[in-house]
Amino acid sequence: MALSTVATSAYIADLARRENVGASMGALSATMDIGHAAGPLCSGIIIMQCGYLIGFGASLFLALASAVCFAVSVRSAGE
Repeated sequence: MALSTVATSAYIADLARRENVGASMGALSATMDIGHAAGPLCSGIIIMQCGYLIGFGASLFLALASAVCFAVSVRSAGE
Protein backbone atom coordinates (compact mmCIF):
# COMPACT_ATOMS: atom_id res chain seq x y z
CA MET A 1 0.00 0.00 0.00
CA ALA A 2 2.75 2.43 0.92
CA LEU A 3 4.66 1.81 -2.31
CA SER A 4 1.63 2.26 -4.54
CA THR A 5 0.52 5.44 -2.75
CA VAL A 6 3.91 7.09 -3.22
CA ALA A 7 4.26 5.88 -6.81
CA THR A 8 0.76 6.96 -7.78
CA SER A 9 1.18 10.48 -6.43
CA ALA A 10 4.47 10.89 -8.27
CA TYR A 11 2.96 9.43 -11.44
CA ILE A 12 0.01 11.84 -11.34
CA ALA A 13 2.37 14.78 -10.77
CA ASP A 14 4.45 13.74 -13.80
CA LEU A 15 1.47 13.22 -16.11
CA ALA A 16 -0.56 16.31 -15.27
CA ARG A 17 0.07 19.60 -16.97
CA ARG A 18 1.37 22.30 -14.69
CA GLU A 19 -1.94 24.15 -14.47
CA ASN A 20 -3.84 20.93 -13.67
CA VAL A 21 -1.63 19.44 -10.96
CA GLY A 22 -3.86 20.62 -8.11
CA ALA A 23 -7.03 19.24 -9.67
CA SER A 24 -5.29 15.97 -10.52
CA MET A 25 -4.02 15.51 -6.98
CA GLY A 26 -7.49 16.35 -5.63
CA ALA A 27 -9.09 13.73 -7.87
CA LEU A 28 -6.49 11.18 -6.76
CA SER A 29 -7.16 11.94 -3.09
CA ALA A 30 -10.92 11.71 -3.58
CA THR A 31 -10.56 8.34 -5.34
CA MET A 32 -8.30 7.04 -2.58
CA ASP A 33 -10.73 8.21 0.12
CA ILE A 34 -13.62 6.43 -1.60
CA GLY A 35 -11.52 3.27 -1.85
CA HIS A 36 -10.51 3.43 1.80
CA ALA A 37 -14.15 3.82 2.83
CA ALA A 38 -15.72 1.29 0.45
CA GLY A 39 -12.98 -1.36 0.43
CA PRO A 40 -13.50 -2.80 3.91
CA LEU A 41 -17.27 -2.66 3.52
CA CYS A 42 -17.23 -4.53 0.20
CA SER A 43 -14.68 -7.03 1.50
CA GLY A 44 -16.82 -7.67 4.57
CA ILE A 45 -19.90 -8.29 2.45
CA ILE A 46 -18.02 -10.70 0.16
CA ILE A 47 -16.52 -12.54 3.14
CA MET A 48 -19.91 -12.76 4.85
CA GLN A 49 -21.59 -14.16 1.73
CA CYS A 50 -18.83 -16.34 0.26
CA GLY A 51 -16.26 -17.00 2.98
CA TYR A 52 -12.72 -15.93 3.69
CA LEU A 53 -11.07 -17.74 0.78
CA ILE A 54 -13.14 -16.00 -1.88
CA GLY A 55 -13.12 -12.69 -0.01
CA PHE A 56 -9.35 -12.50 0.24
CA GLY A 57 -9.01 -14.01 -3.24
CA ALA A 58 -11.11 -11.15 -4.61
CA SER A 59 -8.84 -8.66 -2.85
CA LEU A 60 -5.79 -10.39 -4.34
CA PHE A 61 -7.33 -10.30 -7.81
CA LEU A 62 -8.12 -6.58 -7.55
CA ALA A 63 -4.60 -5.80 -6.31
CA LEU A 64 -3.00 -7.78 -9.16
CA ALA A 65 -5.32 -6.24 -11.76
CA SER A 66 -4.47 -2.75 -10.46
CA ALA A 67 -0.74 -3.52 -10.61
CA VAL A 68 -1.02 -4.73 -14.20
CA CYS A 69 -3.04 -1.66 -15.25
CA PHE A 70 -0.49 0.61 -13.56
CA ALA A 71 2.45 -1.17 -15.23
CA VAL A 72 0.79 -0.96 -18.66
CA SER A 73 -0.02 2.74 -18.26
CA VAL A 74 3.52 3.55 -17.11
CA ARG A 75 5.00 1.65 -20.05
CA SER A 76 2.74 3.36 -22.61
CA ALA A 77 3.36 6.80 -21.09
CA GLY A 78 7.12 6.31 -21.31
CA GLU A 79 7.07 5.58 -25.03
